[in-house]
Amino acid sequence: MFNTADGVVVRGLPDVETDGGVRLRVSSVGICSTDLWVMRQGPSPFVVGHEFAGYLDDGTLAAAYPLMRCHDCDQCARGAFNRCRRVFEGSLGLGAHGGMCDELMVSADTLVVLPEGLRPEDAGLVEPFAVAIHALERIGPRPGRRIAVVGGGAVGLTLAAVARHAGHDVSVVARHRHQIAAAEQLGLSVGVGGEYDVVVDAAGTESGLNHAAELLAPGATLLLLGIYPPAGITFPALALMMKEAHVLTSTAYCFNSRRNDFTAAAEFLAGNPGVIDAIVTHRYPLGDAPAAFDAARDRAGGTIKVVVNPTAG
Repeated sequence: MFNTADGVVVRGLPDVETDGGVRLRVSSVGICSTDLWVMRQGPSPFVVGHEFAGYLDDGTLAAAYPLMRCHDCDQCARGAFNRCRRVFEGSLGLGAHGGMCDELMVSADTLVVLPEGLRPEDAGLVEPFAVAIHALERIGPRPGRRIAVVGGGAVGLTLAAVARHAGHDVSVVARHRHQIAAAEQLGLSVGVGGEYDVVVDAAGTESGLNHAAELLAPGATLLLLGIYPPAGITFPALALMMKEAHVLTSTAYCFNSRRNDFTAAAEFLAGNPGVIDAIVTHRYPLGDAPAAFDAARDRAGGTIKVVVNPTAG
């Protein structure tokens, strides 16, 4: 699937052999805000999709770590591959072919074998849940805190579900009726009251960030997790300074010898399939990718998470 001057087009992708590459037959690929941002940049020679998983030739179900690693910069040297200085150059779905296709070649060292219990049609969700697990690690492991999540889309609900499972008291601020229903299905409180130990801005908007700042208790932590516009937004600096708030950011996930957020996400999903059922609202075959992207853009129309399933098994 390519983004062309004529819109989303499904067409053949020539076989591309890479040194040390292995073939992955894609069973599941999600559409997220980053994909929509990539599409808005105009035509690209690369297949989009960085949330994907599928079958190896021996039938093993595996997810692929999509971020490019140069192995030369100081961040790669310490295993912080999500902060590689060249991450946008060759990341799958950004600067190289991604997973919105039947099959592709990936480097063997990007693969994470997935556990039993994780359905193949859901396996691409390992990537966004790894984002949530990494974000929760950023705010620290101490359970029992009051956490407010501003934003009831896929990013916010994913983080909220992981935080509730970790033992936190989680409330969600959601705009749309279907988001509220999904939050309730996940066992989350809907609506906010009082002050919070941690507030997560998962909306990525100026109004969402301002609301998040209002909800913070003095000395509390604000976590920025939304996808903000490249031009930036006005930052509520005075409000945060007056509360002496801790401001944290989180991007992507860790994938190294000491910590593997993909493995943790896969284990979480295998043990909590009901979370997937609450968040995934639309599924499409690969041939209907144009309709899948239309649905993903229509957040007010009932969409939370859109998944494309190219391979049945």
